[in-house]
Amino acid sequence: MIEFNETELSNVQISNSAYTYSIDVWNNQFSISGPGSGVLISLPVSGNLKLSVSTSLLYFYMDFQGYFLNDTSGNTVSANKSNYSYRGLGNNSTLVFSYYIPSMDTAFNAGVRFQYLNYKEEGDPTDLYSDLNYGFIFTAMYFF
Repeated sequence: MIEFNETELSNVQISNSAYTYSIDVWNNQFSISGPGSGVLISLPVSGNLKLSVSTSLLYFYMDFQGYFLNDTSGNTVSANKSNYSYRGLGNNSTLVFSYYIPSMDTAFNAGVRFQYLNYKEEGDPTDLYSDLNYGFIFTAMYFF
């Protein structure tokens, strides 16, 4: 389970040119849990170079508790605390090249990572749509 809990930010001031709003205590929390399953294939390319490809399917439950700001009258903001629940599907995938240097007892890895999460609301919460995260992977692993 992944949990995030940010509490006790006292006297938060939210302002722009149209309004200022104060929240006594800002408290946002979420928890995510659920099963996942995946597969990894590692293929030799040449000599000490390997290619690894992995993908996994995720199914999760998420509970969110926090503040959503609404401009209610053009110069007034409301920030009511809300509790929302979601279910979701997602995918994590990676493609990594690994090169092992025996004289250094070290493997160097470089590749790409991709994650997609799609949220389905339960009840009447704010629509979170989906998340798309991607990036590069660079690591070195020393064997001892």
